[in-house]
Amino acid sequence: MQTAVDAVTPFGTHVYSDEQQCIATAGSCIIAYSMQPPDAKYFASWHSIFSRVVAQQPGKLSILVVIDSGSRSPDESQRKLIASATQRYAQSIERFAYVVEGRGFAAAALRSAISLISLATRTPYRQKVFASVEEAGVWLAQTAGGTASGMDVRALSALVHTMRDKVSRLAPAPARGHAAPSIQPPVSR
Repeated sequence: MQTAVDAVTPFGTHVYSDEQQCIATAGSCIIAYSMQPPDAKYFASWHSIFSRVVAQQPGKLSILVVIDSGSRSPDESQRKLIASATQRYAQSIERFAYVVEGRGFAAAALRSAISLISLATRTPYRQKVFASVEEAGVWLAQTAGGTASGMDVRALSALVHTMRDKVSRLAPAPARGHAAPSIQPPVSR
């Protein structure tokens, strides 16, 4: 059972982990890594983390959601949770980047589906779908207010790699059961 976040990289801090997702913060950027679509438990933590980062950071935030290549598409209830969370905090977001990892038809189809949904959804922030964390990092570093201008693309890639590893370690093994989620407040900078 994991009870505390054990990874602080030079770029970011892990603030939530469960067997399917991990969230980290890096200044005014919230980074999420998902092996499967998020559930209500994840969004309860997301709301708490988002509120804390908004209170600690001046200006608007950037969001990066990295979706594992093996993730299934969200079902209707999960899509409603995702829409509710993005609508609730829309005025606090400047840029929202999605990365769908993987090559091939399935990953390309998921990127296309997210792009189409993003086009149909009128949001006050810019959003874009990418095939790699590095591409998304370059785009996020261009944040108009300068809030993410210190983003180091290599450091972002390394942070996402540690997040992927963390989720992989927490994934239940047949004899282990499920790990409890861990939540820690973001570190003030």
